[in-house]
Amino acid sequence: MRSPFHGDRDSKDTHYSPITALQDRMRKRNVSASSRQSRDMDEQGGFHAALDVPVAVDEMVLGSQEDRFLIESASLASRPEFKNAVTRCHRGDQRFRQREYDKAEEDYAASLGVLRILSATREIGWVTLRIGRTASRLRDNARAAKLAEDAMSVFQSIGDAKGLAAAHRLLGHMAYRDKDYSEARKQFRGSLRYLQGLGRDGETGLVMNLVGKAAYRQGDFRVAVESFAKAIALFEGTKDQPGQLQALENLARAHFADGNIPEAHGAMVRRINLCRRMREESELAWSCLGAARLSTEMGAELDYSKYLLEAEELFRNQGDAEGIQGCMDVRLAVAGMRASPDIRML
Repeated sequence: MRSPFHGDRDSKDTHYSPITALQDRMRKRNVSASSRQSRDMDEQGGFHAALDVPVAVDEMVLGSQEDRFLIESASLASRPEFKNAVTRCHRGDQRFRQREYDKAEEDYAASLGVLRILSATREIGWVTLRIGRTASRLRDNARAAKLAEDAMSVFQSIGDAKGLAAAHRLLGHMAYRDKDYSEARKQFRGSLRYLQGLGRDGETGLVMNLVGKAAYRQGDFRVAVESFAKAIALFEGTKDQPGQLQALENLARAHFADGNIPEAHGAMVRRINLCRRMREESELAWSCLGAARLSTEMGAELDYSKYLLEAEELFRNQGDAEGIQGCMDVRLAVAGMRASPDIRML
């Protein structure tokens, strides 16, 4: 069965995708930081966490702005050397966003040295985790894992559930990138365990989505479907529309892989309705094309025609040659189905 989903639309540039562009626009509309997630599609219609793409995902790994430095005493906060350590770490964050990883690590190391002198335990854990994240970007996996585990030990010593959730998640990302989906799923589950009761539904939704991705890669489509459905509910609760967009497409893919075409179609229609509310025409066009392809699988000719015509119009208005070609491919495929005496599809 041919996948009805499009592949990676930006395969030559893994640092940019239509979803990334969408999230850039949504950030300008003050959408929550928890929504800033990216994806990387493969040619077979699969998907995985695009670990080289989303700086914002790293922000969620390390916690939101208020979590970066949870100062434990007013006396420590007033010390100039502590303030300097905070400033140096924030400069490292800026350099990390600019993908200047070596320079970022220099800033983090300088900050960490001061924090150790001051015995700022919680901050030591968060900066250590930052260095681990940077080592992961530099593909120094062994050192990155060691640093994540060191940070975890610090967080365990002070009972910092947010830190423990972040450390498990970073380890999960690393395992996923190495295609160790069993370990990734284990680490993401560990992150969820510590997120329980913290009231961080946006972050929980992101991690639940990652659990679904790992399960999908293992061929455990039932768990993938359950995980994506939970992620969608969490994103709906936090009004995270880009998060919903991604999770709905993931849900459609998981249903399709499990052979449940009507449910896949239903998830894609939900995504279409969300795109309309967001006035996001690029993603609406691709969603309509996906719904048209799924309609052919179900033999739903009226739905097929309706969604394909809308997709064609949107792609023409956007000057999207790849989308127009995708519509032509669907028309040719359907014409072949109708011409074949062995296939009664439409």
